[in-house]
Amino acid sequence: FAGLFLVSDPDIKVGMKITTNDGKTTGIIKSLDMRKIRIEDEEGLLHVVPNSVVENTEWIICKNKKNK
Repeated sequence: FAGLFLVSDPDIKVGMKITTNDGKTTGIIKSLDMRKIRIEDEEGLLHVVPNSVVENTEWIICKNKKNK
């Protein structure tokens, strides 16, 4: 169910810069589907995080496309 809730959440969208996974992951959301969120960090590394991890912890929206 975490995937359904995360995909439909209006506060998290592709293109936003977020910190999640208890502060372990920061970067731009590249894609989001029913199972995983893919976040590219400043070094270009792609972090593939299960949606359940994101739903079970805090996420911080650092910036999005509109307020870079």
